[in-house]
Amino acid sequence: MKDAYDELKKAYEGKTATEFYALLDSLTNIAFDDRKATIEDYITHYEATWNRFIGVISRADLITAEDDGFGAGLQKFAKIDKAKVEFLLKSLPAYYSNIIENIRAKDNSYDDVARKLREYVPARQKGSRRKEADASKDDPLV
Repeated sequence: MKDAYDELKKAYEGKTATEFYALLDSLTNIAFDDRKATIEDYITHYEATWNRFIGVISRADLITAEDDGFGAGLQKFAKIDKAKVEFLLKSLPAYYSNIIENIRAKDNSYDDVARKLREYVPARQKGSRRKEADASKDDPLV
């Protein structure tokens, strides 16, 4: 654990706002593709990405980085559970909009949202896998 911290510190110590933008990009450019991964695998990947973001931004030396407020804003933002929820929901494809809106309609913690996604999204994936399994080499599914 200390080795990982030392690597993060060395990589991001005294970074400028440009690096903070890249760090934020790691969250905004993540996207779920249910043809390539299960929701369980995706949530695990998302949480690892979020934890890297938190680890780096919380340890950023904003004085050395001559922060104009952006880094400090990211540090405050990183502590907000709702932000973690919204970035996760934003990363889902548009065809999950009904699930997303149902989740947003309630005041949910991140853990509640992740649990609901694990509950509802696999049902869609199981249906698509069943169709693929029904297709054979002689009778392909078109």
